[in-house]
Amino acid sequence: MEHLNIVQLNCRSLSANKDSLEFFLGENKISVAALSETWTKADSKFYFKGYNLFRTDREDGFGGSAILVSKTLNCREVEVINIDPFVQICAVKLCLAIPLLIVSVYCAPNKVIDLSPLKKLNFKDFKVLICGDFNSHHVAWGCEYVCSRGKLLYELMEDLSLIILNDGSHTTIGSWSRKPSSIDLTMCSSYLAGISHWSVSSEPIGSDHLPILISLDVNVQTKIVVFPNKKWNTKSANWESYSSVIQNFYNSNPIPNDLHEKYTFFSKALDDASFKCLKQNKKKMISSFRNSVWWDDDCTKAVKDRKRLYNILRQDFNFENYINFKKTNAKTKLFLKKRKRDKWMEYTRSINSNTDPQNVWSQIRKFSNKNSFNRVNRFLTVDFSESLLKFYAPDHVNNVIIQNNFQQDQNLNFKPFTVEELDNALKSRRNSAPGLDHIEYIMLKNNPTQAKNLLVDIFNNCIMEHWIPEEWKSIIIIPILKINKDPWLTNSYRPISLMSCVAKTFERMIKNRLEWVIENGSILNRYQFGFRRGRGTMDVLAMLSNDIYISNSLNKYLLLLTMDIEKAYDNIDHNILELKLIRAKVPLSLTKVIMKLVSMRHLYIRSSSGVVGPRYVHQGIAQGSILSPLLFNIYTMDLIKDSESNVKTIQYADDIYLYTSRSSLDDCISDLSTDVQEKSFWFQINKMNLSHSKNLAIVFTRHRAPIHPSHLIFGHFKFLIQKEIKILGVHFDTKMTFKKHIVETSKRCEKGINILRKLSGTNWGAHPSACLNIYKSIIRSQIDYGSFIYGYCKNRLLYNLDKIQFTAIRSCIGAIRSTPTNVLIREAGESPLHIRRQILAQRFLIKKFSTEYEGIPTQLIELARLHFTKKFWLKQSTPPLISSFYNLYPCKDQIIINSKLPYYSYSYPFTNLSNFILPSSKLVNVQSDNICIINREFEQAINSRWPNYIHIYTDGSKIDGKVGCAFFVHQLNLKKMIKLSKYASIFTAELIAIYEALTFVKRKNIKNTIIFTDSNAALIALRKPKVTANKIVFMIIDFIQDLIKNRHSVFLCWIKGHEGIYGNTVADLLAKEAANSGDESLYLIPASDLKFMVKNKGIKQWQYEYSVSIQVKGKLYSKIEPRVSQVPWFNNSPDNRKFITTMCRIRFGHTFLKSHLHRIGIAPDEDCKCGASKETLDHVLWECQLYMSSRDCLFKELQKYNLIFPVNAFLLIKSGNICIYKIIIYFLHSNNINI
Repeated sequence: MEHLNIVQLNCRSLSANKDSLEFFLGENKISVAALSETWTKADSKFYFKGYNLFRTDREDGFGGSAILVSKTLNCREVEVINIDPFVQICAVKLCLAIPLLIVSVYCAPNKVIDLSPLKKLNFKDFKVLICGDFNSHHVAWGCEYVCSRGKLLYELMEDLSLIILNDGSHTTIGSWSRKPSSIDLTMCSSYLAGISHWSVSSEPIGSDHLPILISLDVNVQTKIVVFPNKKWNTKSANWESYSSVIQNFYNSNPIPNDLHEKYTFFSKALDDASFKCLKQNKKKMISSFRNSVWWDDDCTKAVKDRKRLYNILRQDFNFENYINFKKTNAKTKLFLKKRKRDKWMEYTRSINSNTDPQNVWSQIRKFSNKNSFNRVNRFLTVDFSESLLKFYAPDHVNNVIIQNNFQQDQNLNFKPFTVEELDNALKSRRNSAPGLDHIEYIMLKNNPTQAKNLLVDIFNNCIMEHWIPEEWKSIIIIPILKINKDPWLTNSYRPISLMSCVAKTFERMIKNRLEWVIENGSILNRYQFGFRRGRGTMDVLAMLSNDIYISNSLNKYLLLLTMDIEKAYDNIDHNILELKLIRAKVPLSLTKVIMKLVSMRHLYIRSSSGVVGPRYVHQGIAQGSILSPLLFNIYTMDLIKDSESNVKTIQYADDIYLYTSRSSLDDCISDLSTDVQEKSFWFQINKMNLSHSKNLAIVFTRHRAPIHPSHLIFGHFKFLIQKEIKILGVHFDTKMTFKKHIVETSKRCEKGINILRKLSGTNWGAHPSACLNIYKSIIRSQIDYGSFIYGYCKNRLLYNLDKIQFTAIRSCIGAIRSTPTNVLIREAGESPLHIRRQILAQRFLIKKFSTEYEGIPTQLIELARLHFTKKFWLKQSTPPLISSFYNLYPCKDQIIINSKLPYYSYSYPFTNLSNFILPSSKLVNVQSDNICIINREFEQAINSRWPNYIHIYTDGSKIDGKVGCAFFVHQLNLKKMIKLSKYASIFTAELIAIYEALTFVKRKNIKNTIIFTDSNAALIALRKPKVTANKIVFMIIDFIQDLIKNRHSVFLCWIKGHEGIYGNTVADLLAKEAANSGDESLYLIPASDLKFMVKNKGIKQWQYEYSVSIQVKGKLYSKIEPRVSQVPWFNNSPDNRKFITTMCRIRFGHTFLKSHLHRIGIAPDEDCKCGASKETLDHVLWECQLYMSSRDCLFKELQKYNLIFPVNAFLLIKSGNICIYKIIIYFLHSNNINI
């Protein structure tokens, strides 16, 4: 604890003196800074590390006042009503042992001012400290005369009983034409005068005013307390030792039989191993007074030199000393600015395509003085924490859970969990913060096999006995302050839940089972989207936009209502949820344990004093729970009813969209009125409410100048009619112009472009490959979202996005503005946006063919018919989804059409096939090139392991756009060749070959079979099928399960291809032959196989447009790169940015050489400095007399590559030889030739 140190300063531009001010704050351990004349505008952003900034700005960008408060202090801004444009007042109250009100004031000189707002401050409840530049003179504070403003201010001080702390010391730095003065004043309540120490610092901070130091005898916290989210430090753990300790614990102690004791035993083993093998994290006390990440000893020396020269000036004020000080002051500012820039450039040069993105964002935040804990409130007192807990868990009468009267066996249809399911649940889990039990995912992953078996046994017993440990119900809430929200209001925080990782693993395993039950039984409505695989935001947007186009085609009105369920998770009634789970035919054992998980949750909150709680929650479901999204979908499964109504309802999570298309608006209103009443009744029965502020409506029509009411009223619901509405991130308007969406997307992308500009310049910064990756993640992703929805809009609007793409890529690869855009995107490997939109649209439709053909594809059939027959489309551009549908529909008869994901159409793979499918097994290891020896050893190894088994070899092949597969039965010398669709992938061909082999086994009733394939990917897909796997995978799995049930012994085994194994060689030849002359197959292929075709068509279209455009612009570049490519020449190159950007400019032919600058109207002529010829690249390399001294070295290096001189520079560039590129660039850079 230290005294409260305050600094008062007229900084005369916060931006110009920010670096010096930050250093001063840290050196003097300043907790509060009252600043005046900040010269900031309302839209300018400033961040001070470790401080909260409060500002009052003047409209013209001058004047202004601000207060900085350390993040270790609990503070709140106080609103001051002031209408005088020449006075800026900023006030902040500090919650300390002594309630303190800090006020910063700036009064413009030579103006009539109004100081009455100061009289309205709360002097009764707070001790007040007023600091500021009042530009007033009075002998009471050390001036030589009294001005009218000084009299006014003196009277104000008497009226408010304020005491002035100034001791007559000058607070400004005099100049050769102006004497120093005391116009910066500090006034305070009488109580503060007795505990304050006031002085003027002799350290200038770049302004012509000096800092005033005020110290109050009030103890304050100067360090930030950071509580660890994790008890254990797992980063440097020895996991082998950890696993060994757990195993020893199991060996030394018998496992109890009681479920409760069994879980205690499991937890104790983990705790014991953690204490022995892991280090504990401790809370950190971080000083809030820290220099910026770029500040070094040279910066400190520069600041001290400025202070030294000011002291010399103060002791002997003469012209020479004054000039020396002013020069040093200016040099110090420039030096600090340059040092910050140099440090940033030094860091960005280290960024390449392998750099961790999190590290990049972390450094950006550090250089911007943003802390990762800026929005974490460290002043959550126990009382406020309890208020938050009450807000998150309001008082509620605990309803008695209704006991269902089902006479069904509670454990019917539940098959015990397996260790494989546990491993799948833990796979790819990030090591997130644990709950109160301090058990992390990484600890569970590194458990020995016996411990994992015990955990699975515990999970199974929990379901059978309907019991869960109390620790699983405990949830720690970490409140995160929302942006621009009042920290003193309970609804200003977004709760982050920390739950037990063991509980989340259990929930994930239940969720996988429950999800399959729900989707397999088609329990949810097909218009229910969100938190369902294959049913995301794009489905909602595509379905809605298609219906709007259909409505416009028929010249109808489409009226859309949007509704939002208020506190959707919090208002779920447990009794109703249980009944709906039973109605959804969820096994009763799962239903019981789910209700145990959601009921009587214990909420804790992490405050500044530790953990506060618990408070019990009797309704709703947890926000951070794995099960919550699925349970919410089940809870709302009957919200949408299949009926013959004209109204269509679409639900995405807690967002609901109702719309209808009719010939008149009145008909639309009439239809929706009935449906809204039905929905209102559903909400009432299910104890849920709508957020009335989010009830909106919009009318889509092609009718001119429609006259609509301002709002619609349906019962108790009022819907405001909008001209534009935002639906799942896309802005729709009544005419489907998407103008607002393009504008908003452009704004977001501009922020990304600014980040690129920060990360790189022409000759410094991040590697171009890294910049392109950042472009793809933060700019292109923004453009891509909904691109095939808004791609229908006018070309002039879409061109705004094209310009963003061009600007971003120029920043990435350092091209100049005159570079033709066709060669610019070719060099970066980025296709034009209109082609990308088409590719994304076709990929989206491929997914719909695979998962839900009855939905959007069926809708597009109707829209395509209208597109051909209605005059409306004659003058309209074709939406990307329709044109994509035209491209894909001819392939419909060759692909597998699904009504849902194949994963949900087949029996859940409870049967463990890992013993029958053997990927990556090394059957023989022969160190010989002799084919006979290899085959003999292989046969011996197979026969010793699988005696009396029939060997079948399978393979797939794709040659010249033709696809085939085959299998070969070695002992029987049988073969079969199958020709597949030209769109089939190798992966599909391999799977069909395996399926055909299994069909042969069943038809011939072969009891013992081993199938060999050289496709490891196919076996991995069969051994551990993904949810997104295609239908053929599950057909094979079902086939194997069926054969095993009928007492067949079937193994699938991987062998390395092209190793001379006879059976594999024959199968390979047969597959190649099948591609040309195999039996015509009736096999349909997965729709996902069409992605390769879509990609190739996109590249061909890009190539065609590129070939046409280079006839007009980019002719020279086209001779270097005549073909388009998605991989730039510098991809993963170890060379630095300066080399790559310079080389890109040379390849473009757009450089800073005068021959080009004159051509684009920048340089007055194109003559070289030597005066002998035009300044071209050839002249600079081979002829210019200015570079004769280094040209010999250039020739010698180039002669190593057997070049014949004279040689044209363009031919060297066209060669694409990186070594030659480096020689040329070295010559240019060593002679300081700016390219």
